[in-house]
Amino acid sequence: MAQVLHPPPERFEPITARWLVPGGPVPDPERNAVDPGHSEPVTLVGRLPRELDGTVASGEPLGPWRARRAALLVFAVVALTAMVIMGGVAGLP
Repeated sequence: MAQVLHPPPERFEPITARWLVPGGPVPDPERNAVDPGHSEPVTLVGRLPRELDGTVASGEPLGPWRARRAALLVFAVVALTAMVIMGGVAGLP
């Protein structure tokens, strides 16, 4: 008789950006039945989950939070440049 066990506690490793499970990854019996050597690539079928929506690869459009951060950075650089120019003009005799 099969017994259901609680999954092992996971923790997020921020340096490698991966979830670590003590004892290695949890085995997937359905994948083991189809691909026992784990040599075939895994492909996503369907849309990405909402949690992964912010990740972008090169060439893809920026997510809303990254676009806003880029706009704020451009604004900060322009404002700093304007303040330096105004300070230089005000300092002239």
